Amino acid sequence: METETAASQAIARLYAEYAPALVRHLERLTRSREIAEDLAQETFIKALRSWGQLASGENVRAWLFRIATNTAYDEFRRRRRRATTPLTDIHADTLAAEQTVST
Repeated sequence: METETAASQAIARLYAEYAPALVRHLERLTRSREIAEDLAQETFIKALRSWGQLASGENVRAWLFRIATNTAYDEFRRRRRRATTPLTDIHADTLAAEQTVST
């Protein structure tokens, strides 16, 4: 329990120090301040979860920025999978014609 508290406090300090720069970095990647802020929050959650994997002496700033960049890439992949094309009148006419032919 003490290590969780220590990790939480360390992440809180890191958040205060690095959040503004991370949000700017993520905003450049996503071109959206709102998405960047959400991804920054997600970055710090991931950092807290994997705090024990951080090697002593490792560059914490680089580690956080790598997590942030990977988080943004994950978001891009999620959005690409969910991308849909709205049906237009042309699509609706084609579907209606196909249904008429098949009946």
